[in-house]
Amino acid sequence: MRIHFCPNTLREDQLSVARDLIKALENDNIVCTLSENDSMAVFSDNSHTGSVEDCDIIASLGGDGSVLRAAQVAIEYDKKLIGINAGRLGYLCAVDAKTIIEEGFDISNLILSKRSLLKITYEGSDYHALNDIVLSKSNFGSTITVDISCNQMEDMRWRGDGIIISTPTGSTSYSYAAGGPFVDPNLKAFIITPICPHLGSEKSIILSDDDVISLKPKDTYANIPSLYVDGNNIGNLETDVEIMKSEKQLSLLTSRKSLNYNKIRK
Repeated sequence: MRIHFCPNTLREDQLSVARDLIKALENDNIVCTLSENDSMAVFSDNSHTGSVEDCDIIASLGGDGSVLRAAQVAIEYDKKLIGINAGRLGYLCAVDAKTIIEEGFDISNLILSKRSLLKITYEGSDYHALNDIVLSKSNFGSTITVDISCNQMEDMRWRGDGIIISTPTGSTSYSYAAGGPFVDPNLKAFIITPICPHLGSEKSIILSDDDVISLKPKDTYANIPSLYVDGNNIGNLETDVEIMKSEKQLSLLTSRKSLNYNKIRK
C-alpha cells in the first residue's frame, strides 16, 4: 500500500506526529510519500518525496482544516482520502494518529463514503467544495444584500453578513455554527444558511442537490462581497454566480456510518 500524506506543516507539534506516524507505517511495510515541500518540512530533506498519481490513498494529518486542504488534492487526482486526526475535534477524520502509532493501521475497519460536492465557476475556473461556498461581507461595518433564486423556490432577497451554501458534509461546520441543521451526509441536498440576517427572520433552507442556486449581490458599491470555497478566499463577487452539484465526488474513508451528534456537541 502507498499512502501520500498532506500534513499540517504550520504546527511544529504536528510535524513531530507526522514523523512518528510515518515511521510506524513504514515499519508495517506501508510506503509513505509527501510532496517535496512537505518532505522538507517534516524530515528536513526530500527523502520521502513521491508522486500523488502513484498512491493508493491520500491521507491528511491534522484536523478538519487539513482534511479540506487534502480533499482538493484527492478530488483533482480522483483518489481515496482518509483524515488522520492530530488536531482537536477532527469530525471528518476516521482515526487518531496516536491509535495508528500504538496499534497499527487496519483499513478493513473503515467505510468508503461517497461525498457530494458543490461546484462554482468563477472567472473561468471551476472550484469544488466538500464543505461549503460562502458569500461574506468584506466591510465589517455594513451588511450585504443578495438575491437568491433557484428552480424550486420563489426568488428571495436576504440581507445580513452573508450566505452559506453547504453540502450535507458541511452541515456540521460553518452552517451549523450559523444556526443551520445537521444533515445526514447520504442525503441528496444542499443547505442555504444566512449569516446574521438583518431582520433575524430568515432561516436555513434545505434544497434538492439537483437545484441550481443563483446568487446575485446587490448594492456592491457599499460593500463588495468576498467569495470563499471551503474557507479559501477566491476573490470578490460583483455579478451573479451559479452554484450546483459537482459532477465529481469525494471518496472519503470513515469509521462512521452516520453523523456522530454527541461528538459534534462536545
